[in-house]
Amino acid sequence: MPASDLSDARLLAFARRLQSLESFDALVDELCREVREAVGYHTAWLALFDQRGDQVRILSVQGEMAERVWESAAIIPVEGDPYMERIRDDRTVQIIEDAQVAEDVNREIVEALGNRTIVNVPLALIDRAVGAIGTGTFGDQGVRLPSEGELRYLEGMAQQLVMASARLLLDKQREEAAAEREALQRKLEERHRLESLGRLAGEVAHEFNNLLTVMVGGASLLLADEDDPERAEELQAIVHAGEGASQLARKLLALGKKQPLQLRALDLRDCLEDAVGIASRVLPDGVTLTYEAAADAQPVNADMGQIRRLLLNLLINARDAMPDGGPITLRSEPVTLDEAYARANPWARPGRYARIVVEDRGEGMTPEVLGQIFEPFFTTKQEERGSGLGLAICRAVVEQHGGFVHASSAPGEGSTFEVLLPASAQDQPAEQGLDEQAGEGGADAHRPGDAVGDAQGERAQHPDPQ
Repeated sequence: MPASDLSDARLLAFARRLQSLESFDALVDELCREVREAVGYHTAWLALFDQRGDQVRILSVQGEMAERVWESAAIIPVEGDPYMERIRDDRTVQIIEDAQVAEDVNREIVEALGNRTIVNVPLALIDRAVGAIGTGTFGDQGVRLPSEGELRYLEGMAQQLVMASARLLLDKQREEAAAEREALQRKLEERHRLESLGRLAGEVAHEFNNLLTVMVGGASLLLADEDDPERAEELQAIVHAGEGASQLARKLLALGKKQPLQLRALDLRDCLEDAVGIASRVLPDGVTLTYEAAADAQPVNADMGQIRRLLLNLLINARDAMPDGGPITLRSEPVTLDEAYARANPWARPGRYARIVVEDRGEGMTPEVLGQIFEPFFTTKQEERGSGLGLAICRAVVEQHGGFVHASSAPGEGSTFEVLLPASAQDQPAEQGLDEQAGEGGADAHRPGDAVGDAQGERAQHPDPQ
């Protein structure tokens, strides 16, 4: 094609077409098409270096030799290939007049493809080559060097492609940032809503509990002096109903973070052993429970009764997630969460913790379910088996202790609940760092919490759902 046809107007039209495209694939296709039409070679390709610059990978190729290029040169090692090294390191146009007689080419590829003239124009971003626009002749097409005008045009195309790619990348980053801001705003609004609901529930439960105390106390006094069996039975029913209502009030107090806690320095192994002992009596034959506790247990400042109930309900939830049986693992260990871990896992905060992990190999949860498990009244179980308060209450309990829970799950792969309670300020043993674990887990639920309830009563038989 005459150099006069490769005018600034044509390059401007090409640039405008690139700027109107909305995907990188479309950019690459337009680039290869323009190389073939404007410069006149029958085959054109776009190749990108990997992050370290050790390999160059063909991203797109069009023309008569496209299929053979994919078969023989889809990935090309750079080291030891002087031609590719010059493209990467010098960031200058590289031309081989006839690859059949040149010395510094990848002879294996040249023989497979039958290359003759090879032209590669680097794609440079600041001071680094990120790839190259390539074209040339093969076999019977013979040798044909590009004109000075054709080279200028190819270099102009490379510049326009870099700018268009940067625009797409910037647009994508902006979209991702906007989506993250929107998701964060939704989470904040949801958190504020749930906190308001918890406060309301706590206030109502406090007043409700005061009334129940009077009712149950009065009925108990009347029952003690009642000789009529029929009336005694009715009074007993009132006492039982009041006690059940009082249990609900305690749950609501926990949801509102208003329940009184009896805090003391605890060795978590005592709580773990108690929970394992109780849970073992309600696990069916097909469910096995493995308990592992680190010898250097991290003491925590906590309410032993609340933590014991928390552990028991985690185990019961794991049991219910495996209707056909399977293994449950309970383990604890001291850990330190550093700043890097907290940045990679927004649900976490840096500090020293005692970590408790409950794993099952049950049905698992979809991301949609996992995202709602800590919301009040959300349940996947039948109505008679759960109120949907357990996990929300546990979130409140753990937060009242200054800790949090991280849940991860995937359908068919089971679930993992990770409880982290702040270490006691005294007698802190050595901790295990978590900076290398920042990427673990499947789908995640980034809110504290799980089930809390009465370990030995009806709550143990019908825990709230995962």
